[in-house]
Formats: sequence, structure tokens, C-alpha cells
Amino acid sequence: MYNVVFRTIADCASKGAITWTSFNNKRHFDEWFDAKMRNWYEIVEEGVSPERAVELSSSPEAIRAVFFSRLRKLGEALRNI
Repeated sequence: MYNVVFRTIADCASKGAITWTSFNNKRHFDEWFDAKMRNWYEIVEEGVSPERAVELSSSPEAIRAVFFSRLRKLGEALRNI
């Protein structure tokens, strides 16, 4: 498996969130990570072990991003009341 860790860069509720996923190999990842995906995600690290991917996606920075993402969603919901 070829593990890749991403940060969301698109202007959306999950902006800044760090996540990871696995591909069969680097070629499959390269095919998937096209111009459209580059507008949504930046690569944090690629070709990492599952342990490293978990470490990166559960870093304080990643946790803060998820917290603020949920806070933004709550703010949006409250504005619509």
C-alpha cells in the first residue's frame, strides 16, 4: 500500500484538516492526484507507514483544524436559525 497524508486547502468547512488514505501504489496515487485534487488538497507526506500517517493526522495541528471546522459548521447552523 502507498499511504498519503493530505491537508485540505480548499475554502470549505474542513479547511486545514489533515487526513490520510491508501492507494495500491504510487502510480494509482499519481493518477488520482490530478489538477482538481490539487485545488482541494496539499500533500503533507507520501509513501509513509500507517503509523506515521496516524501520527500526522492526530497531531495537535490536525486536531485544531477539526475543532475549528466543527466550530465553523456550528456557527453556520446558528446563523440559519
